[in-house]
Amino acid sequence: MSSPRVAFYIDYDKFRRDEAPAILLFFQHLREEGHAVDLFTSEEPLLAKAGDYDVAALSVLSTLELRAVLETVARVKEANPGLLVVLGGAGVSGLLTALVRAPGVDVVVEGEGDRTLPVLLEGLRRVKNGRLSREEAEGLRRRTFPRRVRRDGAELLLRIPISGVAVKGGGEVLLASPDIEEAYSANSQSWREAGKGEYPLTPEEFSRLCHPHSTPEEVESTPRGYPWDIVEARGWKSVALYAQRGCNWGRCSYCSISTPTNRRLQVERVLALLREAKARGIERVTFEDDQFLQDTRWVKKLCEGIKAEGLQGLRYGAMVRVDAVRGGLLEELRSAGFARLQIGVESLLPEKVRYLRKTPRGREEAYVARARELVMECAALEMTPGVFIITTRPKEKGALREAVAELRAVAGLMREAYERHKSLPTFNFNDILMAYPGAPLLEEEEYKRLIISRDSYTLEIPYIFEPRSMALANLLGNLMALSRRRGVAPEALNETLEHMEDLVQALEVSAKHLTTPTGLAFELLGSAPQEALDSLGERLEIPGGRVGLVQALAKGRLEPTVLLEAMRSAPLAPIIEKVQGELSEERAAVLALCQEIKRDLDTVEGAIIREVNGHLQERKKRLIEAGSLPREELLRKAAEVQGATEALLARFYPYLKARRTLEALLAWLEKFRASSGRGAPDGKIYTSDRP
Repeated sequence: MSSPRVAFYIDYDKFRRDEAPAILLFFQHLREEGHAVDLFTSEEPLLAKAGDYDVAALSVLSTLELRAVLETVARVKEANPGLLVVLGGAGVSGLLTALVRAPGVDVVVEGEGDRTLPVLLEGLRRVKNGRLSREEAEGLRRRTFPRRVRRDGAELLLRIPISGVAVKGGGEVLLASPDIEEAYSANSQSWREAGKGEYPLTPEEFSRLCHPHSTPEEVESTPRGYPWDIVEARGWKSVALYAQRGCNWGRCSYCSISTPTNRRLQVERVLALLREAKARGIERVTFEDDQFLQDTRWVKKLCEGIKAEGLQGLRYGAMVRVDAVRGGLLEELRSAGFARLQIGVESLLPEKVRYLRKTPRGREEAYVARARELVMECAALEMTPGVFIITTRPKEKGALREAVAELRAVAGLMREAYERHKSLPTFNFNDILMAYPGAPLLEEEEYKRLIISRDSYTLEIPYIFEPRSMALANLLGNLMALSRRRGVAPEALNETLEHMEDLVQALEVSAKHLTTPTGLAFELLGSAPQEALDSLGERLEIPGGRVGLVQALAKGRLEPTVLLEAMRSAPLAPIIEKVQGELSEERAAVLALCQEIKRDLDTVEGAIIREVNGHLQERKKRLIEAGSLPREELLRKAAEVQGATEALLARFYPYLKARRTLEALLAWLEKFRASSGRGAPDGKIYTSDRP
């Protein structure tokens, strides 16, 4: 029987990127393993062609995608009831058995699928009628994959049992839980039957090799090709790559990356791919490794190869840790054509850095200083620093003060970068601290659950943390309302100066709410002793102590003035004045810092607007003056204007107003050049953010 026809799906088109996703190397791996596989990046074409396939393999990037993915599964099954569905990717981590029970899902693969998925697809070719029986599921979970290792100069071909897989068949859920002892016996017996003598591996050595993730040798050797046919068919001008696996820090409190490091493509393999990219007109290459600077020698060898082969013309980007950029590496990267670094800073406050476990204990102050220094060094070298910032965390006292202090540090760093180097770092804000399934933070904090329900199936996954104070909940609610009014997708808005403006406004509104009767009442409920609140609840005939009173206040069943009056006539009276003073102090501090942030934003935005408008007026003047020149000369000048505008856009991309102004000019220039220099269809050159 031939291999199953596989539809490989990622929900990617919604991002509207012109970049080939990093998962294409894995897709190529399936091709080179001999599987008939086609790529789908949006749901509509997948549903239209669902009847042409035997298996749908859906890759899930994040747990937040699971609701949409399970809806896609239902629609795919409706379009082709005989289709077998396999889920995998980072978004299924920690949810193996829960997800395989979902309607329409047949198999779930947790962790790296390079070794596991090909042999599962091979096993699925034997399934009839698109349904796994109990016997077929049992056979599937007992499959093995080949692994070659060298011992004492000899090459061993091992058969490794799969793991990290859940299969649903005949109404039952089966886990791939391999019997390592049995697998060792089978491998050693095959060795002896081949007349090769004593088996060179001990049971302990064999056991250490029984994992589903690729070994360093396996990562180095595959794949050999790249699906350029897909890139060219989609018109992608940029390529994202995973050249290395894992993270050599792996201790962040919100993260669950646990796969080993020191597994990477050989430098020559990467250079060969870059040569092909350049030959095919690719403009940018982004290394999406979880941590690019894992091995200094490998990075330097790659940079040397890029320069030796004249590949600096491609613009490169990578993701790095603050502590990893040292010893001249930044200059090395810049000389090789790296134009953008995504830096996982997360916070510019030492206390939050400690909480997030971004650096060894005791180095938090040095970490923040180095993060600020690194941003400046990137700007000085004309590399765009992209800085990740976590705006809030679950904090009971002083949540607003900490959030505004974070934003103050960001705004000051942004202003410094502009004033010193005339460029803007990109700050990408995660306003609510998320935690991946399996992350240490889930054991330390209360997290709300995202409920996904379909028919009789329910899935709960960690979503956002439970705010420990009403002030923090109020801030997040105000920010969400303001952000929605922008009418910009959250992933685009969160990296803009406009989002910083929304943060300031939300902080001001929330700070002013602190000293209202409602704000004071909630703060007192959070501060008062439980015993006193139990007694107060009895007097007000509201059961449940602190929780009951908070719920009654939140739902409007208890007026804040009534609660405050009851507190004043109770043993709680002495703390009211103390809490009022603390709230007034926090309100004043937050509002004062908001004013400082707004001054920084106004200074930077005003300077950028003046520079952009000056650019528009100057370029307009030059094109008007060149109107009588020969067509070729006019088009050459238009190309010069385009290049200067693109450079300005790269510098000021985080400022949405400036971005839209410059993008409007670029659109006009494209029409101008397309019309052979006879002017755009409307005959105008745009000189503001609105055409």
